[in-house]
Amino acid sequence: MKHDVIYTNTILQRANNSAIFLQDPDRYFSDIINHIEKKNIRFFRWHVGGDIKNAYYLARVIDIARLFPSTQFLIFTKMFQLVNSWIDKNGALPENLHLIFSDWRGLDMNNKYCLPVSSPVWFDKNGIEIERGPHTTAAAQWCGGFCEECAATGRGCWTVRQGETILFEAH
Repeated sequence: MKHDVIYTNTILQRANNSAIFLQDPDRYFSDIINHIEKKNIRFFRWHVGGDIKNAYYLARVIDIARLFPSTQFLIFTKMFQLVNSWIDKNGALPENLHLIFSDWRGLDMNNKYCLPVSSPVWFDKNGIEIERGPHTTAAAQWCGGFCEECAATGRGCWTVRQGETILFEAH
């Protein structure tokens, strides 16, 4: 929401993208493919806000990662069972698809493949850490806050591995 308030045109763009996906999902993904091809995208982050919609959506994300092996893709999700089911049936995700489970209080996260986790950290009014997400692992590093910078320097979410956690300040 904070992002939407600061950048008011974001609301319209998200609504437009959602409408395109709902009305014509093939066009939605074709537009993304065309953008990646036209701009020769090296790093692509799915969603700043939002999530994997359904099994079709996940399959297309994976297809696109396979179509562009030299592009690194980043996606966060709370659709744990959907991802687990896909891996159960199809095996490993493409190496250039960095799929990270999003942790939060009260979530029942079945992470049976030990996928990376992004986990919130809560602070009190004095800036003292009071709590981390319930699925934070011992191998944790802080989010740098700028996906482009981490992509360019080869760190953060773009390099987090199985069993590791990316920490971010709860917002």
